Amino acid sequence: MEFLLYNIIINNFQKNFLNIIKVLSVLTGIDYRLFFALDKFK
Repeated sequence: MEFLLYNIIINNFQKNFLNIIKVLSVLTGIDYRLFFALDKFK
């Protein structure tokens, strides 16, 4: 049960994080896909 709840929280966090990045990209004019490109090189 705790694992399921944890999964829901993580999934919601990831969705919210994506939305935050999209909003930031609109506000700053930086394409949020750059963040994912940089993230893959870590």
